[in-house]
Amino acid sequence: MEENRKNALIPGIFALALVVIPTVLIHFGLIDPYTAQILTMGGVNAILAISVNTITGITGQLSLGQAGFMAIGAYSCISFTLDLGLPIPVSALLAALVTALFGFIIGFPTLKLTGDYLAIVTLGFGEIIRVILTNFRVLPAAQTAGVLPPP
Repeated sequence: MEENRKNALIPGIFALALVVIPTVLIHFGLIDPYTAQILTMGGVNAILAISVNTITGITGQLSLGQAGFMAIGAYSCISFTLDLGLPIPVSALLAALVTALFGFIIGFPTLKLTGDYLAIVTLGFGEIIRVILTNFRVLPAAQTAGVLPPP
């Protein structure tokens, strides 16, 4: 059991490295911004794929709300950085806490759901988040954000 847990950490560490290493390299001017953006997007998508694998592959449940949670974290991080002027690492930690709060809010009522019912609820949650972020100016900086400044 302990060996499986160690093996499960390897992809997560690799995906996190794909996000952190380009940030450090671009900060010191060792790679160009385009290459850093490609590597960072690869890391972000790898983290999303690992989250899908965790819920679907390990627990056997079908959750379709990962994109909604990713949107909450991304928009929160952008808003904390551009609106409040916080550094990106601090913004990322606060965004993770905001996303965890939303995870608790959606997770508590759906705790006993499985199978198709869980999939329907999480798909609905993701769509609600998409509609809110698309149609309402909840986070003003996030609506116009292009590329964040280097950390």
